[in-house]
Amino acid sequence: MLVTKILFLAFLNIGLTQAGISDLPHLLAEVPSCSHQCASILATAGCITPDLANTLPRCFCLNNSLQRELAICFEGVCSDRESAVASSIFHDQVCVGYPAQLRSNEIILNTAIQVSVTLGFVVLRIISRRMVTTELDWDDWAVLIATILTAPITAIVIFNANHGFGKHFWDIPTKDIYLIRKLYYVCQLLYVLNLASAKFSILFLYRRVFVGTRFLLIVKITIIFMALYTFAFLMVVSFQCIPIYSIWTASTPAKCINTKALVYTGAALSIVEDLVIMFLPVIELKGLNLDKKKKVGLTILFASGSLACVTSMVRLKYIVNYGNSVDSTWDNVDVVIWSNIETYAALICACLVCMRPLWIRVLPRMFPSLVRKYRNSATPRPVESWRLGERFVAKLPHGQHGLKLPDEPQRHDQSEQEVASGSAKESTLDDGTTSEIVVGIGSIEIQKGN
Repeated sequence: MLVTKILFLAFLNIGLTQAGISDLPHLLAEVPSCSHQCASILATAGCITPDLANTLPRCFCLNNSLQRELAICFEGVCSDRESAVASSIFHDQVCVGYPAQLRSNEIILNTAIQVSVTLGFVVLRIISRRMVTTELDWDDWAVLIATILTAPITAIVIFNANHGFGKHFWDIPTKDIYLIRKLYYVCQLLYVLNLASAKFSILFLYRRVFVGTRFLLIVKITIIFMALYTFAFLMVVSFQCIPIYSIWTASTPAKCINTKALVYTGAALSIVEDLVIMFLPVIELKGLNLDKKKKVGLTILFASGSLACVTSMVRLKYIVNYGNSVDSTWDNVDVVIWSNIETYAALICACLVCMRPLWIRVLPRMFPSLVRKYRNSATPRPVESWRLGERFVAKLPHGQHGLKLPDEPQRHDQSEQEVASGSAKESTLDDGTTSEIVVGIGSIEIQKGN
């Protein structure tokens, strides 16, 4: 051990002197004694030679694996403060002038693009909903909550990127590492709530749109399950380590759960939820008495939730090493990017399924030739189904739990003003209730009445 210490100090003495570091006695005094044990790593790598001024930078500063190994050694034998001091001497003095690897700008750019696109869809959803009603339903409130939660998540991700997330941890000041870890923990909690809110919005939309008794029961059970799972998962994430502050102070003794198993469980259940949300309406629409074009269009509309499922599956690729990395500020960059994409995609999906009233106004103006083509065709029925806000109803056959759309609308002279005012017709269902049906490219709303 004595030889190792002498070798380590000699390495610093010669290396720093030849590198032109004038305040050598001060620097040597600052080197923590605990870090002397790590000198053998540099010797084994061949960094200690008589020509240290030329060998040292090329051997150490350009070798990320060696830097990682030395930083891990410092963390293992020293306290957080001592480890940071030892690392800073190497990287701020020995490796001065050598660029550090950086992905912070990539995080900021991705986040800015994602949040801009997502907020754009939220605005379009609000415009679309106001074409139908000015009242807020449960699904609207859930989207509002998810949108609000997006703000602190975005702020934390950008703040952390500006303070070192996206760099190797040995290139980040200790105080910033503590702050990054603390905010990353907060972001984990917000991620769970944000993703759940977006998915709840879609399920609440199903409750508002469909009238089948059995289908509504399945949706209600799904909502209850998701609520219980979200609460349980939130508690597990909150208390993943005891004491909690040990999450951002790595040197604090703590009892922690297997974070890798936690992340994999959460990812798997998220994919299952996405699949359930995607196939629930598809199965219900399959049994409805609709013509092929309407059925395909509605199936595509409600299956748009598959976008969130795809992002969840892609995210699995990047969480393979989650929980095993000591260099979390660098290794978890892709995890953060794809976790953000997953939450934003879920919110976009929640908006897409409510935007049909907007499409019916925009598409005829964007593609007038397409509309004229349908109007001049020999079979004009599809044209009527694409009319702006056309509302038509039909009596359900006995024992059917969905809706049946007639081949032709009952009225062709309904004005846009009547549509905007919310006028509609009613039909009596077999159970004595009435149903309001809004179809076409416009929104579909099936509301029970007395």
